[in-house]
Amino acid sequence: MTNGRASLLILAQRIARTEIAARCGVTVSVIHDACAGRRVPSRVVRARLQCEFGIPGESWRLAGWRGVGKARHAPDQR
Repeated sequence: MTNGRASLLILAQRIARTEIAARCGVTVSVIHDACAGRRVPSRVVRARLQCEFGIPGESWRLAGWRGVGKARHAPDQR
């Protein structure tokens, strides 16, 4: 689990996910997917989460992640 996801889960315990989504300008499904770990938010959404709630955009990266390509598997499986 990334620090970004953990921070979002903690935030979602204090603030409704619908409010988080509204303040970030996204659908609630984007927030649900990020909380569930199904998807990493886009750069734009990460920037909004940082501005609105202080969750750093870099906190969504896993250790060893290079950010190259669109592969969905772990870096050590390449």
